[in-house]
Amino acid sequence: ECDRACPCNGRGSCNRYTARCTCFAGNQGPGHYAGSSCSLCATGYIGVSCEIRNTEFSIGGISSLQHLSASEGAAAVASTALSPAVLFRDGAFDILYSCGTSSIAAFSSEGWGNGTLTYLGQVEVSSNGGSLASSPSVASIDVHNDSHIAVRTFITTAPQNVSANQTLQPTTAVLVFHRGAGAFGGGRPVVATSLSSLTFAPTRTGRRTLGQSLSLVTNNTEKFTLAVYDAATNTLAAVAVNTTTDGTAVHLRRPGLGGGNDAAIVTLVEGAATFIGFVNVSDNTDDATASTSHVPFFTAVVVTTQRSMAALSPTASWWFAIYVLDIATGGVLALHRSTDLVGGTVTCNHTSGTVLCPFVTRCLASPKVGFLVCSISVYMKDHSLLVAISLTNLTAGAPLLLEVPEGGNVSAAAFDVLDNCVLLGMAPFAATTPSSVYRVRVLPNGLTLVSQLRFALAGAAYPVVQQVLVNSTSRSLYASLLVAAATSSSASSTASVQHINLFGIWAVDPPVVDRDGGTLVTYIGTGFIASPTPMCVLTDDTGVVAEAPALVSDTNTVYCNATLSLAADSICDMATLNLRYANRTTATTLVTMLRPLSATLLSAMTTLGTAAATVVSARSLQREAVTVTLVGYGFVAGATAAACRHEDMDGRSVYFTAPNATYVNSTLVLCKQPAGIAPTPPGSVLRYSHDGFVYSASSAMFAVVGDFSGVRLSHAGTTSVLVAGGTTAVPALRLETVDRLGNLLGPYDDSILAARCSLASPAVVGDSAGVEHGIVNQTSLRRSTAAGVAVFSDIVLVTPASGSLFIYCYAAANISSIGAVEFTIITGPPSTMMITSPRAAWRTGVLTSLSLDPSPELAVSDSAGNVISDLSQLPATVTLAYT
Repeated sequence: ECDRACPCNGRGSCNRYTARCTCFAGNQGPGHYAGSSCSLCATGYIGVSCEIRNTEFSIGGISSLQHLSASEGAAAVASTALSPAVLFRDGAFDILYSCGTSSIAAFSSEGWGNGTLTYLGQVEVSSNGGSLASSPSVASIDVHNDSHIAVRTFITTAPQNVSANQTLQPTTAVLVFHRGAGAFGGGRPVVATSLSSLTFAPTRTGRRTLGQSLSLVTNNTEKFTLAVYDAATNTLAAVAVNTTTDGTAVHLRRPGLGGGNDAAIVTLVEGAATFIGFVNVSDNTDDATASTSHVPFFTAVVVTTQRSMAALSPTASWWFAIYVLDIATGGVLALHRSTDLVGGTVTCNHTSGTVLCPFVTRCLASPKVGFLVCSISVYMKDHSLLVAISLTNLTAGAPLLLEVPEGGNVSAAAFDVLDNCVLLGMAPFAATTPSSVYRVRVLPNGLTLVSQLRFALAGAAYPVVQQVLVNSTSRSLYASLLVAAATSSSASSTASVQHINLFGIWAVDPPVVDRDGGTLVTYIGTGFIASPTPMCVLTDDTGVVAEAPALVSDTNTVYCNATLSLAADSICDMATLNLRYANRTTATTLVTMLRPLSATLLSAMTTLGTAAATVVSARSLQREAVTVTLVGYGFVAGATAAACRHEDMDGRSVYFTAPNATYVNSTLVLCKQPAGIAPTPPGSVLRYSHDGFVYSASSAMFAVVGDFSGVRLSHAGTTSVLVAGGTTAVPALRLETVDRLGNLLGPYDDSILAARCSLASPAVVGDSAGVEHGIVNQTSLRRSTAAGVAVFSDIVLVTPASGSLFIYCYAAANISSIGAVEFTIITGPPSTMMITSPRAAWRTGVLTSLSLDPSPELAVSDSAGNVISDLSQLPATVTLAYT
């Protein structure tokens, strides 16, 4: 046996003979797994436990920057610790700007009409002869006025007046260039011009603070490792790490903080900085009852640090810390250590090269979403732990936690406010793990993983997300990606900018819809908006495409009517589903809809009792909840909206509809008759629907029966004609109890009733117990009902007279309901000859011949005494002997 070498990671069962894993697919727990050792998530499932069904992203457009050299492309998207990449979209002109370390690339990025990205050209950013070096980095980009875009550059340089105890300092300057695609005509780069060399008329959109440049300096023992700029507050922030003291100096510089150009606020924090960024936080950072919609917010700086000592001391055994600093004073507004957020820690070593403690890679906040979200790198697992803290209770709020796999480093992040989600660019430490974008919903009751988009290999490596930008109104995520060139290879760095649709489909309800269409279909997903009006797109597996207008209910729900399927297959036609906004469409592969023909029905039945249950054909009992078994073919699995409907034959009256029909196999489904249903007329039927809207043309006879009301009588003979004789057997008579509408009760009549038959109508003679002289055995006229049936199988008539004969049967409990059958008695074979003329009047004499006067008359009768009048039954000759 081979199963000992086949553990399947505890996510599957191993074949004891082949040592192959059969991975669990949600049937042995919540996870859906795949792979030879069940180490991967099954297609369509994401998350640490592979239990989240992926809401797919779709790519609206990609620009690979083929017009630029490898170095130019990298310069337009690359992000570094001292120069984070910037993405900015000028919505008035539908232009997206990607700003890397030292270059700007412009793209046409129409919102809804076209999701593609078209490269327009470059913007050259230089010092233009000023005091800055010739290769500045872009710190921010924004609209300056109606005609110009403003760019603030950021560079680390050595001013001539730096003293002996000072080192390199970050410096900023402001440049502008013309707005619109027209600026990029002629095929030559656009040159950004220093703002100080231009004069503009007063404008409401201009930023007066853009005219002021900033710089920071440090002493000889420190160097800046991280820097960031906030255009809204014109604040420059940078950190310098002191590895000797395991501390970080946070430098803040903005107009009015100090008298000189080099004056700055410096705040010392514990640990080595791993991230610095600007966030908007609440004025009431300790008010747990405050609402984000009624609380003023202001800009603060988030600095995260980690312990960098070789071994942590027991008294300071925390892995990471999150500081929130006031940009005006440098004071600490809030502080959270790992012990506060994720519990106790164990000693680990950041410098061993093999074991890394968890550390914070990125933080961001949204006043509208109401949370500060930080990603914590779990290096050993190559996972990230997301921590969310309410902005209205930043100092003492309980954290929300979520672990996500396939990426120990978050390289970029942004909020999608409309969808209450945070978008995360994941950069795994393992070179074999694809980089990806995650979408995580952030709500007060927890964090939920929604989507993952894995990027394909670009050559020998996966691209890394440098920056992301969300445009909620157009449901767009713009991402700049870079595959860095390997130093030992001649391969070039490849850069691209992608437009990713933020609307996606997670599921469809119902997943099985009759091919005739018409039913209301619900698209469940994320990122839906009402304008422009979306269209539901259904594509049959034959390639036939049909569209239907959609109605947006909320950001997660869209309704539309299923279209007619033109596929030729009867049962197995599978349609793919997408949602189209103008010219942008999802690319769904995980959500499909089965489009079968209507099922064909043969019969319906119910059961009475549990052990050795009695099968009752075509009827059920009134007032009770009953399971009805429907027999036919063409039933399909997964029909969540399948329903049965009880109605009259013409469909004009519906007696009940039973939703949630249960699929058993392709020939059986179970329907639930609701309680409280009154009896329905004979001739009623059951119909079935895959989707609760289109019901089958075929039907199965079915009726709901009530209480005993009367009887119905029939006989088992093939004919109603009986031949008279000395005794004549009557075919078995079947008396069945019925309800007031005439439905046979059958096994649903559990009473035992005295049943009688008579040659005289009880309406005339009543319930007579007297002797029936025309019957051989009097007990043959008495029976008791069982399961609503009494069979009179041994009634024998004594010398019945020819002609019509009625037999009346009834239940003694209700002699007003009488069943009657009519038989026709015909004469039997000749048995007796009779002289019918009066013999006493005969006269005779001696003549030439012997004769009787009057002439004798004779009749031939059967054994019952019935005179035979049919010439065919009479003898050919009759001889009269006279003696």
